[in-house]
Amino acid sequence: FPKLYYLQLSENAISYVPDHCFSDLPLLRKLDLSDNSIKNITETSLRRTEQLETLYLQQNSLRHLVLPFRHLHSLHELDVSGNKLTEPPHCTSSLLLLYISDNEISSLYTRHFKSAERLKDLDLSHNKIQWIEEGVLSSMPELDRLHLEGNEISS
Repeated sequence: FPKLYYLQLSENAISYVPDHCFSDLPLLRKLDLSDNSIKNITETSLRRTEQLETLYLQQNSLRHLVLPFRHLHSLHELDVSGNKLTEPPHCTSSLLLLYISDNEISSLYTRHFKSAERLKDLDLSHNKIQWIEEGVLSSMPELDRLHLEGNEISS
């Protein structure tokens, strides 16, 4: 399906995304892998998906995302809500919408958002955030909406 631009694989029993899994889909713009059992996704899992604009990975079992999105220069929307992440994924400069609610994040550092200059909407609600490094928000000058409700922020 070389002309496929939207692939919905949500609500399946996928636990593993193999390397180069989507490399035969060069025009893929929207990928929905939500509501599965995915534990890990690597940069090579999404190799040759440079046109990808929207990626839904919510409601999986992800614990870490180690720079799997750095080559996705067209990625505008990323949803990794409802996983087991302990830190936010590193942003790409193209990212506009980032949803990371309902995870296990306890601290926010500027390194997570150093390329987030275009980010407009950031949802970090219902995590375990207690500490935010000074300067985190200044790395996101375009931010319109920030959701931090349901965390453990005390001052």
